[in-house]
Amino acid sequence: MAARPRTIQSLGSRCSWLAVGGLTAVMNGSNQNGSQLALIFVLGAPGAGKDVQCSLLSEKLGYVHLSSGDLIRTERDMLDSQYGTIISEILKEPGNFVPSNITCTLIGKAIASCPPSSTVLLDGFPINQSNLSTWEAGLGSTMKLRSVVFLDIPEELSLIRCLGRGRSDDQEQSVRKRYAAFRRESLPVIEHYKAKGVLKTVDGIGETHEVFERLLRALQSS
Repeated sequence: MAARPRTIQSLGSRCSWLAVGGLTAVMNGSNQNGSQLALIFVLGAPGAGKDVQCSLLSEKLGYVHLSSGDLIRTERDMLDSQYGTIISEILKEPGNFVPSNITCTLIGKAIASCPPSSTVLLDGFPINQSNLSTWEAGLGSTMKLRSVVFLDIPEELSLIRCLGRGRSDDQEQSVRKRYAAFRRESLPVIEHYKAKGVLKTVDGIGETHEVFERLLRALQSS
């Protein structure tokens, strides 16, 4: 088994994730059967409802839901993880981000296993300019991006929702740090996709079903 990387620097800045086994199936935006995959990015601050709304879309429309956060946490918790140690160290501080080449590697592996002709919902990605640049230099240059959804909520609603879900990392100070990090790092990404004409901004205030109806309408206008 390959030794775990010990520092961020040791990971390098190259997009070497393209060479990871299994990714050749999606190098041309397709799976092994040659059917094109469509991709929808879903962005939003902590507590915006990304996971819930993506799960509803998956149930109603049959979309495949991938969560970048879940992929990262799963990798962190695997006993034989190549990246577990560095992910654990980075995530100790709220608002820190896992290096983009690790995140893109994990996403690429997950996309490679998607069924033919899937529409893939990828929530929580790309969260910063580094994610965006790494993605667009690799698989993003060959995959069809259908839309980018931005579930928009204010800071106080983010705090209320996060404190109400009972996760150990959802303390007031950490939530506020993560919200600030999202605004600082992700808004430029959102503006990038707005300029490209693929952004769908959805008001995330309200009951789950209300937000879902807005989301459906936004996607139907794609």
